[in-house]
Amino acid sequence: MKILLRSLGGFTLMEVLLVVVIIGALAVAGVANYYKSLERSTLNAALGQMRLIYYAQRMFFVNFEEYYPKTGDGDVSDIMIINDELNTSLSLNGFSISCADTDDPDTFDCEADRDSGAFFVVVTQDALSDMNPQCVGDCP
Repeated sequence: MKILLRSLGGFTLMEVLLVVVIIGALAVAGVANYYKSLERSTLNAALGQMRLIYYAQRMFFVNFEEYYPKTGDGDVSDIMIINDELNTSLSLNGFSISCADTDDPDTFDCEADRDSGAFFVVVTQDALSDMNPQCVGDCP
């Protein structure tokens, strides 16, 4: 009778549990990599938005001989107003975009803050480079 039971085959409980643990570990690693990729793509989108603001600011300066917002106008964080004034079509994509009144018509400072608070991206009037726009905080 013992021989008959052995010939049926199958997996033991330990073998099945081992496979479930391995599949779970692979799933956790995959999800972690997915979220890292998602944050990197969000950062790249914000960097692109800040480059667009950089070029829009340059055009604004050509027209008005000062950067946006104009001196004395105060800080602006309403995306619709920024889009109207700079003639852009920025979208938020998980960020809050604002441009600060620097009290100097020859400078500008705009930033995109990640809604989660993990990092933000800043662009200034300096020439575009690896450091402009730049990510500040817990950057992916």
